[in-house]
Amino acid sequence: MSQAARLTNEEFRARFAMIEAAVQRAVRAAVLAHARAGNPVSTWRDGQVVWVQPEEILARFAKAGQFHDAAGLGTSPGVLATDQVGKPGQ
Repeated sequence: MSQAARLTNEEFRARFAMIEAAVQRAVRAAVLAHARAGNPVSTWRDGQVVWVQPEEILARFAKAGQFHDAAGLGTSPGVLATDQVGKPGQ
Protein backbone atom coordinates (compact mmCIF):
# COMPACT_ATOMS: atom_id res chain seq x y z
CA MET A 1 0.00 0.00 0.00
CA SER A 2 1.25 3.43 -0.85
CA GLN A 3 1.07 6.21 1.64
CA ALA A 4 -1.30 9.06 0.75
CA ALA A 5 0.38 12.30 -0.27
CA ARG A 6 0.18 15.03 2.32
CA LEU A 7 -0.81 18.52 1.32
CA THR A 8 0.93 21.62 2.52
CA ASN A 9 -1.23 24.24 4.23
CA GLU A 10 -1.11 26.37 1.08
CA GLU A 11 -2.18 23.47 -1.15
CA PHE A 12 -4.99 22.58 1.24
CA ARG A 13 -6.26 26.18 1.33
CA ALA A 14 -6.10 26.44 -2.46
CA ARG A 15 -8.04 23.20 -2.95
CA PHE A 16 -10.57 24.17 -0.29
CA ALA A 17 -11.12 27.55 -1.96
CA MET A 18 -11.69 25.86 -5.33
CA ILE A 19 -14.18 23.39 -3.83
CA GLU A 20 -16.00 26.13 -1.93
CA ALA A 21 -16.29 28.27 -5.07
CA ALA A 22 -17.68 25.31 -7.03
CA VAL A 23 -20.28 24.61 -4.33
CA GLN A 24 -21.30 28.29 -4.29
CA ARG A 25 -21.76 28.28 -8.07
CA ALA A 26 -23.82 25.10 -7.87
CA VAL A 27 -26.09 26.50 -5.14
CA ARG A 28 -26.61 29.74 -7.09
CA ALA A 29 -27.42 27.78 -10.25
CA ALA A 30 -29.94 25.61 -8.36
CA VAL A 31 -31.59 28.65 -6.76
CA LEU A 32 -31.89 30.37 -10.14
CA ALA A 33 -33.26 27.21 -11.77
CA HIS A 34 -35.94 26.94 -9.07
CA ALA A 35 -36.90 30.59 -9.49
CA ARG A 36 -37.10 30.32 -13.27
CA ALA A 37 -39.38 27.31 -12.84
CA GLY A 38 -41.63 29.39 -10.57
CA ASN A 39 -40.71 27.55 -7.38
CA PRO A 40 -39.88 29.21 -4.05
CA VAL A 41 -36.71 28.28 -2.17
CA SER A 42 -36.59 27.61 1.55
CA THR A 43 -33.90 29.08 3.74
CA TRP A 44 -33.12 29.43 7.43
CA ARG A 45 -33.49 32.83 9.10
CA ASP A 46 -33.73 33.82 12.74
CA GLY A 47 -34.27 30.24 13.84
CA GLN A 48 -37.06 29.59 11.34
CA VAL A 49 -37.48 28.14 7.89
CA VAL A 50 -38.79 30.81 5.53
CA TRP A 51 -39.74 30.72 1.86
CA VAL A 52 -38.21 33.09 -0.66
CA GLN A 53 -40.55 33.61 -3.58
CA PRO A 54 -39.31 33.33 -7.19
CA GLU A 55 -39.97 37.02 -7.85
CA GLU A 56 -37.60 38.05 -5.06
CA ILE A 57 -34.92 35.61 -6.21
CA LEU A 58 -35.12 36.83 -9.80
CA ALA A 59 -35.04 40.45 -8.66
CA ARG A 60 -31.86 39.81 -6.69
CA PHE A 61 -30.21 38.14 -9.66
CA ALA A 62 -31.29 41.02 -11.90
CA LYS A 63 -29.96 43.60 -9.43
CA ALA A 64 -26.63 41.77 -9.33
CA GLY A 65 -26.64 41.46 -13.14
CA GLN A 66 -25.73 37.81 -12.85
CA PHE A 67 -28.25 35.79 -14.86
CA HIS A 68 -25.58 34.35 -17.16
CA ASP A 69 -23.76 32.26 -14.56
CA ALA A 70 -26.02 32.43 -11.51
CA ALA A 71 -23.41 34.26 -9.46
CA GLY A 72 -23.88 37.10 -7.06
CA LEU A 73 -26.16 35.82 -4.32
CA GLY A 74 -23.52 35.03 -1.72
CA THR A 75 -22.38 31.78 -0.23
CA SER A 76 -25.61 29.95 0.52
CA PRO A 77 -29.35 30.09 0.01
CA GLY A 78 -29.50 31.63 3.48
CA VAL A 79 -28.24 34.93 2.12
CA LEU A 80 -31.53 35.28 0.28
CA ALA A 81 -33.40 35.88 3.52
CA THR A 82 -34.65 39.40 4.15
CA ASP A 83 -37.10 40.96 6.53
CA GLN A 84 -39.80 40.71 3.86
CA VAL A 85 -39.73 37.01 2.95
CA GLY A 86 -42.92 35.08 3.37
CA LYS A 87 -43.48 32.01 5.45
CA PRO A 88 -44.91 28.79 4.04
CA GLY A 89 -48.46 29.29 2.88
CA GLN A 90 -48.14 33.04 2.30
